[in-house]
Amino acid sequence: MKHIILMILAVFALGVSTPRAKAWFGDAEKQRRIETEQKLIQQQRLTSNWQITAFLLGVGCVLVLVAGTAIGSKARRDAKRN
Repeated sequence: MKHIILMILAVFALGVSTPRAKAWFGDAEKQRRIETEQKLIQQQRLTSNWQITAFLLGVGCVLVLVAGTAIGSKARRDAKRN
């Protein structure tokens, strides 16, 4: 019973000690946080664009490799016939 009371008091103390409003931060911190979030979103967009570009180039390279292998194989078979 003693442990339960201590746990309830600890939870109550933690609940009271945490800030409840966003007004806890000043205007300068809020503006800096907004700017940082905007920069993060822009970086994520750029990263996403580069990932899509790299993926498409990789798929294109694989397709060109397969096509080149097929052309080379056909040319070799045709050369053996003559």
